[in-house]
Order: sequence, then structure tokens, then C-alpha cells
Amino acid sequence: MSKPLFFALFIFSHFYGCTNKNEKEISVKNMSKINITEEVNKEVIIFQKKLNKEYLTSEEVIFAIDTFRLNCKNRKNQDFDSSTEAMNNSVLEMRDGYQMLLERYYQKMLQKLDEKDKPIFAESQKEWLRFKEKDEMFIELMENEKYNSGGSIQSHIAIGNSFDLIKIRVEEIFSYYNSIVEKEEN
Repeated sequence: MSKPLFFALFIFSHFYGCTNKNEKEISVKNMSKINITEEVNKEVIIFQKKLNKEYLTSEEVIFAIDTFRLNCKNRKNQDFDSSTEAMNNSVLEMRDGYQMLLERYYQKMLQKLDEKDKPIFAESQKEWLRFKEKDEMFIELMENEKYNSGGSIQSHIAIGNSFDLIKIRVEEIFSYYNSIVEKEEN
């Protein structure tokens, strides 16, 4: 995906994306996890209708919807329960969703590469996984009160940083994969 196109998708999903309790009058006390899932499904349908598919590859449409769903569910979960534990659990759930996307696009990318190029990509992923493991150890270390001012915000920061590692890698692999799809579709 080209950088301007990716940026356009981000802006689109941000401005026309999932509503939250401030944008829509929702009685949070009356919501349940089932209602959240139903609300997210409704928002996804609206998002799909608003997507300008004329300039997107088929894979960009799927990726936009998948990431929108994860981000929308995270926002609604946090509107439902804004306790530290619930917010952290919501981001962890979103991280798990992005992890599934990472695995999906890793496999799709492998299918697109020539046999001689697959080991290079596989090695790159192994090295990234090693980096991720070490970086998560560092993130955990930085949660220690001797390195920060403490408080529950530290858990938010740590979980957010852990999520960002995966999100960035998903976007990177998807971008490479989509460039191949784009070439095939043209």
C-alpha cells in the first residue's frame, strides 16, 4: 500500500470510524459485552459502506475492515469499562487480534514469494520475533518504579508499547504483501 493511500485509510477510519460514548448517546450502564459485539458489527457495516473501494485493492478493503473492527471493539470496551484492568484487557485483546493478522499476512506473504526468497523473509520474521521478545523484556523493565513515577498509567504504557510492536509489524508486512497484490491487480 502506498504511503498516501495508507494515510488516507487511517484518516478515513479515524473520522468515519467507530463512535464512542461522547459521539453517540449510549447508556454505558445498560451495555453488555454482547451489546458491544452487536454495536461493533453495526459500525463495521456502516464503515464498509463508506469505504471508497474504487482506489483500494481487495486486500486493502479486507485489512481496513479487520483493523477497524479491532479498534472499534477496543474503543467500545473501554467506554463500557474504563477501569485500569478492563482497559488493559481491552488493549491485550486488540493486540491478540493484531497478532492473528500478523500470522495471516505472514502466511499470505510467504505464498507470494519465490521459493528462493522465502528463507530471507522467514529469517527476517525470526529476527523480528527475537527483537520483539527482547523489547518486551525492556518494556517490562521500564515498568519498574525505580525507572518511572509509578502509578497505574505504567501498565497502560507497557501494554500500549507491546501492542505497538505488533501493530507496526503487521502494517509493514501488509504493505509489502499489498504491493505485490497491487501489481497483480494492475
